[in-house]
Amino acid sequence: LIASGVKVTFEPCGILLSLGPQDHKETILKYLPFLDEMGFKIYATTGTASYIETNAPKRKGQRISVSPLSNAVTQKRPNVMSAMADKSVKMVICTPSSRDSGGATAGYFLRRKALESQLTLLVNLQQALMFIDALYEKWNVERNGGEFWTLDSWQECHRIG
Repeated sequence: LIASGVKVTFEPCGILLSLGPQDHKETILKYLPFLDEMGFKIYATTGTASYIETNAPKRKGQRISVSPLSNAVTQKRPNVMSAMADKSVKMVICTPSSRDSGGATAGYFLRRKALESQLTLLVNLQQALMFIDALYEKWNVERNGGEFWTLDSWQECHRIG
């Protein structure tokens, strides 16, 4: 991701989930405990938040808190636009429910605002899940006193020679 020019936030911050397809909402559930443990504040659009609340993911027996935000085209507050503008959210995972929409959807406006605000934006669920896995691995290594970013030779890295 970094090599492709994506801005990556490594520190815990607000993360916004706006997942279109139902299977994406189901898949993200098992990753929420990782985000919660790392200290991320989880926001979600109303549809995604409703699904998460209904399925009640937990970490250490406690429900994971998700703050619902109204979508990008509503005047209700708090909404995704105000959360991105005031930097409550610095990372967005927004998977479109359809790629053939001829009109500008709420998801379109959300993704556009995320890019204009120079936030980390992930639109592919598999990529987002791998990113969460990598962040969690980095967090675990550093939490246990290890150094995640090292400059070792290939031989040192693979304990050869």
